[in-house]
Amino acid sequence: MEREVFNHIAKLISDRPEADAYIKARLDELLNPFKEHDENIGGGKSPASNGPENTVITIADDKQLNALKHSRDLVDRCLEQSDSDTVTIIHELYFKRHPDLTIDGVADKIHLSPSQVRRRRLKFFELMREYLGW
Repeated sequence: MEREVFNHIAKLISDRPEADAYIKARLDELLNPFKEHDENIGGGKSPASNGPENTVITIADDKQLNALKHSRDLVDRCLEQSDSDTVTIIHELYFKRHPDLTIDGVADKIHLSPSQVRRRRLKFFELMREYLGW
C-alpha cells in the first residue's frame, strides 16, 4: 500500500474518537451561524436579503458534515467486520490520544507476534481502502 494512502487511512482512523464532537460542532455552526453586530446607525444600505453571502447551506448538503459522518461510519463498519484482536490493535495504536504501546507492545498484550499485528493492521487498512473505493 502506498505511503500516502496508508497515512490518509491512519488519519481517518485516528480522528474517529473525536468524530462525534466534530460532527456536533459542525451542526452547531450550521444551525447557529455567526451574525456580525452592525454598529452603523443610519445612512447605510441594508445587506441584500437574497445575496450569495446570505445563502444558507442545508445540513443535508453540507460537504464537510457529510465527509465527517462518512469517515466515522466507515471506520465503525470496518471495526464491526474485524475480529477482537484487530479491534484491540486499532484501539491501542490509533484511538488513544497518547498511545503508549508500539506494535511490539500491542503484540505482547494480545499474545501475537509483531508480524501478525502488522498483517492484521494492514488487512484492516485494506478493508478501509476497499470501502473508500481506492
